[in-house]
Amino acid sequence: MRKGIIQPHLHCRICGKAIPPEKETCSNECRTKEKNTQTRTKKMSRIYLVILVTMIAILMTVTLLTSA
Repeated sequence: MRKGIIQPHLHCRICGKAIPPEKETCSNECRTKEKNTQTRTKKMSRIYLVILVTMIAILMTVTLLTSA
């Protein structure tokens, strides 16, 4: 291989290792870590949404009760 020529590649989303362009992660371990991260992110987004909706409902209730 000539110096300075880089073959087409991507990097693993988890560990950063160079991988072929058709892959997203380098190993099953990284694939599992990515799936766990996505699951955790979705769960936290739902929790934040529930907290936000609850806070808005409480604020609206307090506002309506104090203005009456």
